Formats: sequence, C-alpha cells, structure tokens
Amino acid sequence: PDQRFQKPQMDIERANRHNERLDRANTEGDQLKQGGDQPKQGGDQPKQGEDQPKQGEDQPKQEGGEKPKEGIGQVAGKTGQFSPGGTWCGSGGQKSSGLEIVSAKFPFDVIVNNDNWKAQSEDIQAVLLSVADVFIRHFPENQFPAVKVYQENNGPPHIIFEPTEEGELQIWLSTSGTSWSQYAYQFGHELCHVPVNMGGTTGKNAWFSEVLCETASMYVLKTISKSWKEFAPVDGFPARFHEDYFQKLIGDKTRQLPAGKSLGQWYLENAEELRSKPVNDTRNLGNVVSNQIFKLLIESPDQWPAVRYVNRGAKMEDKSFEIFISEWHVNAPDEHKTFVKKIADLFEINLMSEQEIMDVLKKDLKDKADQVKEQLDQKKPKEKEENEDPASDKKNRQFARALELLDQQQQAAAQEQSQAQEQ
Repeated sequence: PDQRFQKPQMDIERANRHNERLDRANTEGDQLKQGGDQPKQGGDQPKQGEDQPKQGEDQPKQEGGEKPKEGIGQVAGKTGQFSPGGTWCGSGGQKSSGLEIVSAKFPFDVIVNNDNWKAQSEDIQAVLLSVADVFIRHFPENQFPAVKVYQENNGPPHIIFEPTEEGELQIWLSTSGTSWSQYAYQFGHELCHVPVNMGGTTGKNAWFSEVLCETASMYVLKTISKSWKEFAPVDGFPARFHEDYFQKLIGDKTRQLPAGKSLGQWYLENAEELRSKPVNDTRNLGNVVSNQIFKLLIESPDQWPAVRYVNRGAKMEDKSFEIFISEWHVNAPDEHKTFVKKIADLFEINLMSEQEIMDVLKKDLKDKADQVKEQLDQKKPKEKEENEDPASDKKNRQFARALELLDQQQQAAAQEQSQAQEQ
C-alpha cells in the first residue's frame, strides 16, 4: 500500500506536492534537480554579523527560532547489529534488551514527540522528512529504522540505538522554534550515525565517525538549500536561509587548513589529540577534516553508501588510523574503493592489503601477549614477598633457636649421665 507522506495533520496540498516530487525523484534517479523556483523576494533576511556556528557551543539564531543549548552530540546507548547488504533492522527487527527496532515506512518514518518545541509538530516532521529525503535516497538497498525525535534541554543532540517500546530509534535535538536550518543541521548529523555506527565504533578512531556525520550535516544543508526552491515543506522560510547557514559553517576560520599545509601534515600534528580526547573535545579539529571530505561527497554523492563499511574492521581500542582506513578500503565494495582511496590520499596514507593488515594485527596481538606474560612474571616474586609475614618469620627463628637449645640441653644431660655411670 502507498504509505507516502499522508499524515492526517499535514496540509493535503503540501502532501500532494511532496508525493509528486518523490515520484519525479524516483523516476529521474538520485541526482538532485537543479534550478526550480527562485527564492522568494521580500522575505525576512537572516540576521547579519552573527557568530559562526560551532559545535559544542550555541548555534546562531534564525528568524523565528531560539538558540539551542549546545552543538552536535555523539552516539549514546548500545549499538545494534548492522547488515551492509540489507536492512539495519534485521529480519523481523533487531532485538535489544527485549525491545525490537522496527523498519520505517516508505519513504521514511519519523515521529515527533510532544515536547515544548515552540513550533507545530507537523511542521517539524515535514522539515525532518525533507532532510531524510535528500540523505537516505543514497542508501536504496538499506531500509532505515523508524525514529522518534525528542527535545534535548540539558545537553547536545545525540542518538540512542536502544529502541523505544514501539521500536523506534531515539534522536534528541537541542533546538526549538522555527530554526529550520538548525533542525536540518542536527538531524542530518544524527541520522548519519545510523549507517556509520549501527555496527559500533572503533576505539581511538571514533573521532572519524563524528567527522563523517558532521559532513552529512553540511551535505543536507547544501542540498535542501536547492530542493526547497522547488518545494518548501513549511511556509515563510526561503531556501536561501539554508544556504546562508551552510556558508557560515564551511567558511568558519576554525575549519580551514593552515596555509601551505596538507591534511596529512595537519593530521600528524593533531593525531594524538584526536585519538586521546573525547569526541566532544575535538570537534573543532574534526571540522577541519569534514570540510575536506565534504568536497568529495558533494561532487560524488553516490559514494555516501561507502560510510556503511567504515566501522567494520577488527574491534581494537588502540588500532592505528592507517589500519583503520585500510580496513575500510578492504571492506568497501569495488564501486566505493576509489572513493576510500581518495580519503586515504588526503591523509597521505599508503593503503595496506588485507594480508598486510592481518600480519600487522597478528604481530600487535603477539606483542601485547608477550607484554602481559612479562608483567605476570615480574609480578610473581613481588607477590611472594608481599605474602611473607614478618611476625611469622620472627616466630620461625625463635622456634629454631628453641630447638637448638633443647638439643644442646639433651646433649649435656646425656653427657652427665655417661659420666655418672663411669664413676
């Protein structure tokens, strides 16, 4: 049955226009159509002179909306299983703690919780569906799970893979009002965690997952700045507002590579911080990488499915970034290997073959086993010393002395008895 955009609370004319656009998109493929209606003239202009939007800080206000509390958050809760060739929900749904993740209805299923959004829930839903439309179209072989969106008032946005009782994944957004670009920016980031992190994260390389999801934020903003010219799911918000928001992000001075420095050189200088600190403390660094990867994906959006394979290597906490990227290249299908190699080239990484990766991992495991054995060998004599009781040692010496004295007394008594017999 046709389950497209037919929520009862939605305006019928708007829903029909949305369905017509989906029909055209399905017919013409995944390429975003250019042109369309020009932005409305005479509408409210975005505020000038605002600070650049930064992760972990307040986002810039938009017309009719309020500032959210913080920037994009990270994955929270337990991760579900990931099937790269089919549905993220598994056959019959992925069960976690007795709850089951359910598949979304076509084209996508998002439920907006009845929180204090200071905006109509149906408008929020329409905006989020327009964001999902331009992103999940790049994953035609995967059925996204249904999601339920909540308002986060005490922290950054985040996704929780533990499903609700109804089976939806939980996405929390720290925005309100009609700051639609901000909704898109945050929702695009958290939605990207589904293909990137449903298989889990990889230790000290977790920062790279955040980089990809930040790239998704910029990608959906840039894309809806064009698609909303043809069809805006809400009234009174020109598509150019999304473009303005996007330009503030990508043009932020903190996101630029230093002059004359390659990404590979920059990474060598910042690798320790990226790999050792929590992802929320390294967002400004990660954004530098996002700007570079964005250039690749905006030119080749058909390469988005490659992110499904980024966290599918060996589960090792301190795996090197070189091995991490090489595993991604090995696991990616042939149609995405060139794209992954382009990312490796950005970091000036020489990709390893599968056999080379296995050899390095085996050597690493052997070295760690040898270190553990050495530590255990060093610990044994120490434990013996610690187990020796000084009081018990003193008693043992006193007992030995007593036995010696007793033996001397017995010898003296025997000698006296012998002398008495001779007399």
